[in-house]
Amino acid sequence: MWFIETTSPDEEVGSGQIYRMTIRDPISFTSTFVQSSLAGITTGQLGEILFAETDRAKIGRIFPPIDQTPPQIEEIAISPETVQPRGVASLDDAIWFTSFSTGQIGRIPLNSIETITYFDIKTPRGRPSAMTIGPDSKSLYFIIEAPNEESSSYSIGRIDLNGDITEFPIPDAASRPKAITAGPDGNIWFTDPALNSIWRLTPEGSFASFTISTEGSEPTGIVAGPDGKLYFTEFKTSRIGVITITTDGVIINEIPTPSQDSGPSGITVGSDGNIWFIETNALRIGRLVWRM
Repeated sequence: MWFIETTSPDEEVGSGQIYRMTIRDPISFTSTFVQSSLAGITTGQLGEILFAETDRAKIGRIFPPIDQTPPQIEEIAISPETVQPRGVASLDDAIWFTSFSTGQIGRIPLNSIETITYFDIKTPRGRPSAMTIGPDSKSLYFIIEAPNEESSSYSIGRIDLNGDITEFPIPDAASRPKAITAGPDGNIWFTDPALNSIWRLTPEGSFASFTISTEGSEPTGIVAGPDGKLYFTEFKTSRIGVITITTDGVIINEIPTPSQDSGPSGITVGSDGNIWFIETNALRIGRLVWRM
């Protein structure tokens, strides 16, 4: 399992440290320093680890065997240098990334990494960030921030494999989406710390918001679990939220982490099938063992 280090959940960009956690008993950690601010770590189609180097206009890759120490890192230089990659994903034999600074989505074909195609998002001065593969595996979704004089408005963008972009404005001006994932129900789900809510977006563009019962929980990371549920972190209240989708609606349960004020933030599914999360304040990695 791989993750990047940040100092708070408000920061989408890390400090330059990449960690590898070996899932066995005892659990062990190794770390690798990259001379850059980091974001958007994920697994690629070739089994490699992908991450964005935001201030160096590069996409980093760690190829198998990923358990070698130190890992072999290859960097893909992005042109122009004004590009600031944030989100990254691998689909359709290509690496896709968001460019926060230029308002574009980039595509790098795996068979020609020197060739980069850019697609402009539609929102004027829009800044795309977090990205995920769509539930149909034929599109990618991403968060868009549109700054204005007083604050910012947000949308969810979708780009298909031809580069056609559709944008869905979030129907609440107070929304501040953080993390995004594809759900097991064929919809997109994302966290909203400002509204203490989890949102659902259908492929047709219909939004629904689900308020977390614990006030001020600050939902941060979110991931689809192997059991058909969604899991998210509550940074302020140190809980893991569990979303169960039923024919009657959505049920949200909350599980406290063992450490008080642990500040859970990033969350993912490990190769062991369990839920793993970062405890930012406690400087620990937590594991939630799910049961059918």
